Amino acid sequence: DLGRYGSSPGVCTECIDQKEYQDTKGETKCLSCRLGDKWISKKSQCSACDLGTYGSSPGQCIHCKPGMYQDGKGSSKCIECPVNTYGTKEKSVSNAECIKCSSDRATGINKGNTNKAACLCKRGQGDDQGNYQSDDGSQCLPCPEGGDCSASDGLLLINVTAKIGYWKSQANTTVFADCKSFLSEKD
Repeated sequence: DLGRYGSSPGVCTECIDQKEYQDTKGETKCLSCRLGDKWISKKSQCSACDLGTYGSSPGQCIHCKPGMYQDGKGSSKCIECPVNTYGTKEKSVSNAECIKCSSDRATGINKGNTNKAACLCKRGQGDDQGNYQSDDGSQCLPCPEGGDCSASDGLLLINVTAKIGYWKSQANTTVFADCKSFLSEKD
């Protein structure tokens, strides 16, 4: 019968529930689901895991976690949302469901981010002075004149260093003094 196999005349053995199937009469063994397929029943073939899911083990499909998606059927893993994005939903079926950080924010090299907090104020690069972020992370503020905001994304004011030729008198100040102005005062 379907869902069973015969190893000797007159003896039929059931296929293992949630793992095996047999959809043809008179066979001598059950068939196993592949990784990336979900088990349907003992009597029917396994089918590919749906979009937004992946094969965690043969015959088992589970939802992709937030920050990940799967846009193909029958996959054995989910794909991380790319850098500068985050995903908040389980079972996402496309990278279009990954939400982009605003233009003044970035996630650095991190992929698979799960919330907006992963989008940090962008560091300075090249001619772009970059930003530092408010202590609560709610605002991106332009790097102060004389300050160097290139160390990392999400830099706090206390960690903004002085560019060569500048100094700051306090750790938490936006005032970076130009050392040249002190030299000309003494001349």
